[in-house]
Amino acid sequence: PSIQLLVDLISRMPADSQQTSSKTKKNNSFVLLRPVICICNDLYVPALKPLRQIALILNFPRIEPSALAKRLLTISEQLNIQTDIITMNSLCAKATCDIRSCLHFMQFVVTHRNRAITKKMIESTAVLGVKDAQKSLFEIWTEILQVPQSKKAQLTLQLDDPLKRAGKVALARRLELIDLVSSIGSYDRLYDGLFEHYLTLHFHDPKLTSINYANQWLLFYDVMNKEMYTQQNYSFWRYAPYVALVFNLLFVTHRPIQMRYPQKQLDVQNKLRTNTAAIETMLNDIVPNIRQYLNKDILVLDILPHMLEILQPRLRQTNIALFTNKELRDIQTLIDVMVTFSLSYIQQRTATGENVLVLEPYVSWKSYKRSIL
Repeated sequence: PSIQLLVDLISRMPADSQQTSSKTKKNNSFVLLRPVICICNDLYVPALKPLRQIALILNFPRIEPSALAKRLLTISEQLNIQTDIITMNSLCAKATCDIRSCLHFMQFVVTHRNRAITKKMIESTAVLGVKDAQKSLFEIWTEILQVPQSKKAQLTLQLDDPLKRAGKVALARRLELIDLVSSIGSYDRLYDGLFEHYLTLHFHDPKLTSINYANQWLLFYDVMNKEMYTQQNYSFWRYAPYVALVFNLLFVTHRPIQMRYPQKQLDVQNKLRTNTAAIETMLNDIVPNIRQYLNKDILVLDILPHMLEILQPRLRQTNIALFTNKELRDIQTLIDVMVTFSLSYIQQRTATGENVLVLEPYVSWKSYKRSIL
């Protein structure tokens, strides 16, 4: 309700002067002229969908722990709080670089205790950073595929066998990744993003061994996921986070990554839905004496590949009176096929301004086959 109220406030238009009185017009003609700044941690929360359509979205990168620690130390010096840079680094690590959590903790300590913050005090605080413990998909993708800034100098990933990199990653880091991936719960969307972007990363693998391992683990997840949803055997659910850990071992990089929300699965589903509707329309329009022997699979696999060749005969650009007997037979066959299957060509204008002839209903055996695969 609050998001919808904000959308209504931003989208409010002046009332029509002919339909309302002057008093009503004065009350309803309010137009918001100043900007409304909204801050969120997860942009793709379903509640923010109406706001994303009208908002200007600016993505800010996560602040570095060292920069945040220096800034907090400056604030502490201005407020006469006794602390040091090591303590501020611990505070940033404990709060996962969340500025609000750091400031709230400092304010709480100064208000309820003495004006001193120690490292022991931070380590003994169990609730610090718990509020924002669940991270968004983009943050989890970054944690999986990018080396943390504080650990870049400690990792050496130039090994012949990618699976040997496990010995170079601390056990605590592996457990941290597993807990992080387990907290998101949406494994399908998480692995869709990894599948779409892992080939765009910079990793050293001249033998393409990492790609082979990654495909095997993705296949393992698909088989396991199918077993869970078809046989209701949810004991396999505990193994789902380990696919992300393997991707971390195989493709983690020092360079910044540019992740986008996965769209290929949705595009394939939309294309499959469009092509399926075109095939069903074509089946419904076929003459009855032929329709009784056909179904969707026969039409796609046995008829359409040859039909598209028939509908595109190789004809010379010359007067029809100069056509050979073979070319005339091809034209007659083309007409018979189009009448039998109720096909026609319609003229459409492309984005470049050219007029092209498009088959109606539009059926393409290649695109339909790709959608099925």
